[in-house]
Amino acid sequence: MAYRSAKTEVNVNQEAIHQESQREICAILAHIYSADVLPALKFTSVAGLTDAGWHVTDGEHHWLARGMTVEKRQLGISATREANILKHLSAYGLAPNPLIRQGKWLVLEWVVGETMSEQLFMMPEHQQTLSTLLVSLHDKPLSGYPLNIRQRLAHQLMFIDRRRFTPCWLKLHQSMMRTPLPVSIKTALVHMDLHEENIILTMPSDRPTLRLIDWEYAADADIALELAALFQGNGWTSEEQKTFLDYYCQRGGYHDVTRLAQAIAQWIPWVTYLSMLWFELRWRQSGDEHYLEASSEQRRYLGLSH
Repeated sequence: MAYRSAKTEVNVNQEAIHQESQREICAILAHIYSADVLPALKFTSVAGLTDAGWHVTDGEHHWLARGMTVEKRQLGISATREANILKHLSAYGLAPNPLIRQGKWLVLEWVVGETMSEQLFMMPEHQQTLSTLLVSLHDKPLSGYPLNIRQRLAHQLMFIDRRRFTPCWLKLHQSMMRTPLPVSIKTALVHMDLHEENIILTMPSDRPTLRLIDWEYAADADIALELAALFQGNGWTSEEQKTFLDYYCQRGGYHDVTRLAQAIAQWIPWVTYLSMLWFELRWRQSGDEHYLEASSEQRRYLGLSH
């Protein structure tokens, strides 16, 4: 009975939090839309972090309300940075348009379409379209938010479960903090979280197009770092990487595909360590064992003992 009572209390508390969030979002939308719309709004939770995001619709209009949480701050996410980068990109059609930033909430355009399956993601026509999209993104003016990798490493390490540390891990971390970063071959505005779920396949009347969502980690950084994160994060084979780099360079992304591939290889250890810390932190936040399994893969690559 004690367990059931505790579970009921948690559910009641969570429902109260959800209701308060929805009231806050309605108050924000009342500033830019008619109050007549508000009673008809439907809310659907869309984010993995507790109460971090809502799909809001009146049946005709669609919005995404993204909320800041303690967990997001630990991950190095900034709603102000994301809102400003989205505003910076709003003229180019590459990202959702931000509508309003107020309190802990960022309300932006909901991109209507379907997230891609892995099979769709790897189809040549979509790989070519994605490469063209990235070339366009990497050609846009810088956002003014440079990525400080060492700062991000140090920040995330503060929130890792210290019982997980090993001497090998600490030695690696100290080495990463001292080792010079790879030389940037081209600094650009990068997305830094490219995978199937963050690429929306839209269906306009003329032809399907791709749009990128979830710009929480976007910043100014080396294009080779962006591509290293794309390749490492999605587990692409050497042949798949080569094919994509050919597409990217043929469309004007970089003039020397061999030099670009070499630069990407230099970033792989950094991307792997960033990923490992992210998985470790998400495991501590959520208790989801899948994050530990993913972290173990990164640890093996980095030569860390379990």
